[in-house]
Amino acid sequence: MSRKTTIWILSIGFLLLAVLGGVGIPTYYRIRAFGVEDRIHTAFYPLASALYRYQDEHGRPADSLRALIPKYLSAIPSSSVADAPTYRVLPSGDAWELVIHSRALSHPRLYICRSTQEFTREETQRIILQYHVTWTVFPADT
Repeated sequence: MSRKTTIWILSIGFLLLAVLGGVGIPTYYRIRAFGVEDRIHTAFYPLASALYRYQDEHGRPADSLRALIPKYLSAIPSSSVADAPTYRVLPSGDAWELVIHSRALSHPRLYICRSTQEFTREETQRIILQYHVTWTVFPADT
């Protein structure tokens, strides 16, 4: 093989690597993020749904996640891609917030479900994405 042919083949190879790296790597990370988001939704949507049902039936938010057991859930769900959920009644007293912290991706994220789905202007500026009408995703500061 001539030197000119070798250089040509190597040039094409490097070009293909650059194109595949430029398209393939971001695609891989997006597919991975989608998988994590789907696992979080699958694991914790029943908890969010139980919180909505509790509030509909009682006219107020649950005092704690334990208040949902056993009528609304058999147990508090968990997932290998997230920490245990945190829950609080918001200061207004008539709304609640469920937070799932995940370090499964390169940048930790908070998956938040609020009964009102209302966020402050500052929070809105930090939103990464919203999906399944339930989850609003923020970068985790920790």
